[in-house]
Amino acid sequence: MTEVLIIGGGVFGLSTALSLARGEYRSKPEKILVIDRSADPPEEDAASSDINKIIRPDYSDPVYAALAQLAVDQWTDNPVWKPYFHQSGIVVASSGLNSHGEKYVRGSYSQNKNLQESRTVPSAPILLDTEQLFADAMAISPLGEKPCIAYHNKVSGWGWSTGAMKEMARQCRQAGVSFAAGQVNELIFEDGDVRGAKTKDGKVYRASKLVILAAGSWSPAIFPELAANLTATGQVLATIQLEPEEAQKYAKIPVYIDMESGFYSFPPNEEGIVKFAFHLRGWINEQPSLSDQTIQVSVPRTGHFQGHLGENVPREALQRLREQLRRVYPELADKPLSGSRMCWYCDSRDCDFLISYHDKYPSLFLATGGSGHAFKFLPTIGDLCVQAINQTLPEPLATMWSYTRQRPDYQPDRGTSVRVKLDPGTFATSEELVACSS
Repeated sequence: MTEVLIIGGGVFGLSTALSLARGEYRSKPEKILVIDRSADPPEEDAASSDINKIIRPDYSDPVYAALAQLAVDQWTDNPVWKPYFHQSGIVVASSGLNSHGEKYVRGSYSQNKNLQESRTVPSAPILLDTEQLFADAMAISPLGEKPCIAYHNKVSGWGWSTGAMKEMARQCRQAGVSFAAGQVNELIFEDGDVRGAKTKDGKVYRASKLVILAAGSWSPAIFPELAANLTATGQVLATIQLEPEEAQKYAKIPVYIDMESGFYSFPPNEEGIVKFAFHLRGWINEQPSLSDQTIQVSVPRTGHFQGHLGENVPREALQRLREQLRRVYPELADKPLSGSRMCWYCDSRDCDFLISYHDKYPSLFLATGGSGHAFKFLPTIGDLCVQAINQTLPEPLATMWSYTRQRPDYQPDRGTSVRVKLDPGTFATSEELVACSS
């Protein structure tokens, strides 16, 4: 019989499965079962199914900065993860002075400077306080507006997220973890505890010891109690296809993120595709939850899950994306889009992860609330989840990530943006998605 049932084959679910299988379940890894909507995670519309994600230790919070540097070391040095990492560097900027964005940039610069000074081979971030330093870091001409404040961190970069997730799934299978495909709609409650889960088609999966809910943005829809502190939010992204000569010209640009506007962009990938997006408080899609139709929660609106085209994105968001792209790379702003989608986060109220036992159901462990910044921890977060399972997670992490922590409605990397209800009437048409801006 299954002893550990893991609901969700994303960053938290797979990494935890692998850490368990290589640790206390080494002699019986088949007792761990991962159930995901895809038989071969990640599902195409999952947040972790993407051409790239930022990998950075660039946090203003010292705890996350230190944890992220350990993860970056794995991406840089571990032969399993190194093929998926591109150390392009990052420019962390703010387009506003005396603002939330400036505060974040200054804090992140300070944290990373301190981190690097303690390393054997330091690579200190560079404050870009002149036009020439900024131009050198951006490695392209012409440029748009110089931000009010920015720094360049050469240790950061981006990862091919789909490839890395497929690799993690392969590692799990090689370790002996079992997999099943199905859309979990509800948990099974018996005798004051959680004993398993039921899928959309009525199939029941039970676990004798532990149920781990790691379903990302679907977590509140499966277990609506979480909606008080977790929200599925849609974030808009778009891509453009560069011509070969353009891809060569832009090949050395860094990842760029504006902590004031929430805009970020990537260098072209191997196929010459440039992705750019917003990291904001996002859009919500209020619908009946999966487990209780009388309770409304925000549910991801994706092609695979609800029969909607993945390309459906708000027209206004695409317009703002182009405006922000013009401020950074003016030559690219009028190119036609090659794709767009909404990437669905599982946002906590404070942007801290939720890695903790439930306070009322002793067999229910929660590993979710990635809040748009969990992917970079793929090589390391599983070990931390197992520490939490064994109740050996050190402070301050145990308190930061606990289910019962006090949660201020404050998201340090989202600026002053507000959440918006998704309105299909505001979606861009197919013609608008591909047309050049006027």
